[in-house]
Amino acid sequence: MDLANFTDPQAQATIEAARIGAAAAVRAAWIQASAAAGALAAGILAYIGAVRQVRIQERAQEVRALAYRFRLLRVVEEYHEQVARACAVAESQLAAFRSGSASVAITSFQLLQPRTLHDDNWEAHA
Repeated sequence: MDLANFTDPQAQATIEAARIGAAAAVRAAWIQASAAAGALAAGILAYIGAVRQVRIQERAQEVRALAYRFRLLRVVEEYHEQVARACAVAESQLAAFRSGSASVAITSFQLLQPRTLHDDNWEAHA
């Protein structure tokens, strides 16, 4: 539409004002859409970062638990060997007593339970 065809200055000013208002509204809509897209992208990145952080923490916990299991397995095997040696000594003493009718000296022994087996803070040993 050509403003030169309108002779009324008030009509021309009204049309020009409407055109300026429409252009401003379109520009404002683009700015708001860009801001909304930026906020959406920031939200998505924040969500991805939070999920990654949770997964890293879960894996760290799994690694600590696995390291503790391996360490506990080694401690339990050593403890089992102590018990097996003590049982072997006790069985040999019993066999010596049964073979002869005389008394047999009894060797005393002591088993030490490793701290790891009764400590509440398992993560400190992992």
